[in-house]
Amino acid sequence: MPNRIGQAYTYMALTAILPGRSAELRACIESFELGAGSPFARVAQVHFARWVIVPQLVEVGPPPEVPDKLRNEYLLFSADVDGELDPFLDSLCESIPREIDAVYGHCVGYPGVADGEAFRGYMHHNQIDTTFPFAASAEATVSEVREGLELRRRLIEFAVQAQHLDPAGLQETYRRAFAARS
Repeated sequence: MPNRIGQAYTYMALTAILPGRSAELRACIESFELGAGSPFARVAQVHFARWVIVPQLVEVGPPPEVPDKLRNEYLLFSADVDGELDPFLDSLCESIPREIDAVYGHCVGYPGVADGEAFRGYMHHNQIDTTFPFAASAEATVSEVREGLELRRRLIEFAVQAQHLDPAGLQETYRRAFAARS
């Protein structure tokens, strides 16, 4: 089934950028923080998301007689998320409305996030089916991935602290670190 892998949904959209606005759009996108400060970090079901400006097609292989040319530049949006598409799109409107409006305000026909139904329709209209999706943790939700990473952090901390303990001390340290939280 397109756009699905395990419990995850892979969303991809290609949206025309208004003529002459790609430099402003690039500056807008590059102004966002990365990592934990990223706008997408505030959308609970996002595993991975990014925007890419596509200025022109790149020819691969022997050059064609007449190269394909885009009539304008495009914004590519790709995201791997928990669950279904519409709840994700609603979360974008609720969690990062200013950022979504700032980005898509540079694109052709953008209705804004204030009208959630129009926004969902716009994003559906620009969607490209992903027929070969990939997700590093297709069966795990974002919450489960974060829990796993936190457990990994705690195990590493435990291993460092327990290197020189005798068996009884190791067992007691383990119980304090993990048994009470299980």
